Amino acid sequence: MNKEHVISDEVLELCNDALVKGENWMAYNGSLYFIEKDAIQFFKSQTDAEEFAFNNHSDYDNYSVIHFDSLWDVFNKIPYGTVTGTGLLNNPDANGLYNYEGNQFTDALIETIEQQTSNINSQIKTSIMNNENLKYLTDNIKYMGFGEKP
Repeated sequence: MNKEHVISDEVLELCNDALVKGENWMAYNGSLYFIEKDAIQFFKSQTDAEEFAFNNHSDYDNYSVIHFDSLWDVFNKIPYGTVTGTGLLNNPDANGLYNYEGNQFTDALIETIEQQTSNINSQIKTSIMNNENLKYLTDNIKYMGFGEKP
């Protein structure tokens, strides 16, 4: 599973705008791979930011709150290359692909992958057997006195 966490350039521009307005508190949806403008909100007070994060928590959204005074703070508190939050990526029940009991889609996907793997393995075995058979027949012709020339 890819664990990279990316912040869009548009979000960084909005952070600069928020700093100018005195909105130094940001709530962001940490369950997303790519943090975009729709996944953030800015606030002037910590209370408002935390209330927003609490009210918007769900199986698919997990808002976290940070205080920032510069873009450097944003990069330090939401580091690139790190998954934050405990949303879809860490909640097996929130995403059917990680449902340990399985479902129709994952069962069909697993079956298809196993069939393709089996077909590939069969083709490899056939190819190896054909090459071994060719070598055996070539050696027999050589030892029967026909030589190595075609």
